Amino acid sequence: MPWDSHSRVRPLGQSNDREPRLRSEPLRGSSLGTPGSLQTPTTPCTPYRLRVERGEEIQAAFDAFKAEGAEGIGYHELKAALRGLALPAKKVEVLETMRQHGCPPEGLVGFSQFSQILQKAFAEQDPLDSMLQSFRLFDRKGHGRISLQDLQRATRELGENISTEVLESMLSQFDVNHDGEIDEAEFVQVMNCTALQ
Repeated sequence: MPWDSHSRVRPLGQSNDREPRLRSEPLRGSSLGTPGSLQTPTTPCTPYRLRVERGEEIQAAFDAFKAEGAEGIGYHELKAALRGLALPAKKVEVLETMRQHGCPPEGLVGFSQFSQILQKAFAEQDPLDSMLQSFRLFDRKGHGRISLQDLQRATRELGENISTEVLESMLSQFDVNHDGEIDEAEFVQVMNCTALQ
């Protein structure tokens, strides 16, 4: 019997002769490794919108930590900026990064160097960790789920005026298991899909 999109999919080991077995290996070109693990894609492809937003975030961080009239920022400000953006900021690594960009430990890092350092740090960051940090911004109580109330709170805090109907629609669209909330796995799935656009 030929395969059609209306056939019922069964887990591996439960197929019969009329239904094809699901493949257990990842698809070619997929960034997913073995089941249950996420790996960084071999060719990084940052969507345009994310690049623009990161550029704005980097400029804002530089402006926030640069003293008025100064040409750049020093080691302590660089380390604070990295920490403020939830990026690794160990002393040895920050000093080594400054050295790699031609800055002595007591010297100043200009915006161009600062931008390169942060872009590299963002690129090296584990995407799953980044997604889960974003998830926790919504799930403040640590329940492992994002509810309608969490979305409403987040929109209020951001000063956005999004109706309850729109938030309910978003929730139902991303709520794969139809339990009325978005769990970590569903959130990661949504983030992976939007990063591909």
